[in-house]
Amino acid sequence: MESIRTTRQCSLSVHAGIRGEAMRFHFMD
Repeated sequence: MESIRTTRQCSLSVHAGIRGEAMRFHFMD
């Protein structure tokens, strides 16, 4: 259970990071 939870949180954080980078690029453009 714990590992699944951690993996889920990790993927979520990674997804948020990718979205943040995309948003940053959009604003720079």
